[in-house]
Amino acid sequence: MTSRLTNRYAEHRVHSLVKNGNPMVLSQKLDTVEFAPIGIWKLDLALNVVEANRAAGHQLGLPSEDLIGRNILELVPALPKEMFLRTLEKGESIACKQIRVKKSGDLNQVPSYWETWLLQLKSNNDKVSGLVLSTVEVTERELLKQQREDFIAAISHNLKSPLIGADMILDSLMRRAQGPLTGEQMESLILLKNSNLELLEMVQELIEVYRYETKSANLNFERLHLAHLINACLKSYEEAASAAQVRLIAKVQPEAYLVADRKALKKLLNNLLDNALRYTPAGGSITVEGQAIGNQIAIKVVDTGCGIDLDDPEVLFQRFWQGEAGKNYTAVTGLGLYLCRQIVTAHNGRISLKSRPKKGTTFSIMLPREPLPGAGKKS
Repeated sequence: MTSRLTNRYAEHRVHSLVKNGNPMVLSQKLDTVEFAPIGIWKLDLALNVVEANRAAGHQLGLPSEDLIGRNILELVPALPKEMFLRTLEKGESIACKQIRVKKSGDLNQVPSYWETWLLQLKSNNDKVSGLVLSTVEVTERELLKQQREDFIAAISHNLKSPLIGADMILDSLMRRAQGPLTGEQMESLILLKNSNLELLEMVQELIEVYRYETKSANLNFERLHLAHLINACLKSYEEAASAAQVRLIAKVQPEAYLVADRKALKKLLNNLLDNALRYTPAGGSITVEGQAIGNQIAIKVVDTGCGIDLDDPEVLFQRFWQGEAGKNYTAVTGLGLYLCRQIVTAHNGRISLKSRPKKGTTFSIMLPREPLPGAGKKS
């Protein structure tokens, strides 16, 4: 264990040297990293390998001396050529993740994964003389990530499939496909169906929480019209709000937009609307506000419900928090608001709340109008 920690510390130190070091100094010090635990490659202007340490050779399953004189793009075809051209021509230092590499002579066809960092090398007269590339093998981490995804898929199938099957049977019974039903039997089937739907939603929520916690949630960013998004969410709650005699109000800046994941933001708003509807009495109202403030989007969900009597309202965003017996505020699964914070955090935003007992609660969200680097995929 000590050896693994020492190696990881060494990897961090050498990688930091490559990322943050002076390229001229680094060029002179490459001979000092021969035994570094990460790959260090010195390339000429034609992208041929001039020097490579032992770790670089090990990562490809070759002696390091066999790399000399060979073109890096022939040795590692998965590396994007554009990355090298941009660094040579513009001086950009570029990081790449999840580079899938095939080791020489590997008959098991097991992929290897790298993270890389590339920067210019300059001579004493400040002319570009080549490039230095650092490569870190992250295969264990990537395979663990894949195992997590496989686990999610298995859980999703094994838990959701029986519930979906039961839901189909209940629908069939409620259509009287199996014969006539008494009033009491129909009421029982409705209760069973609602319970089944709640279980499906809980399973889906657990899966989503797991994805956010393991950083494996795939966010697809697109330009969203804020008013359309909010109005669509409110429309899906019209029937439930009417039955509860609660008014739904939208106050949204017509031209406001943001770049975000549509599905995630709908989940965020639906969770907050569901939460507000549960604690707003007949005659009350729920207002959703939205506006652009500079390069931010501000969203508020305001209800006139029972309010929250807590010394620290932030505990509502904790996982599995459900309130205390006798309190006027309890959560169903303890995951809804926790998931809301996970979604907002994944968008590099903030969520907070203000509440007064018997007066109501306001959830406030601030999101960037454009995603920050590394926030997700943009479509």
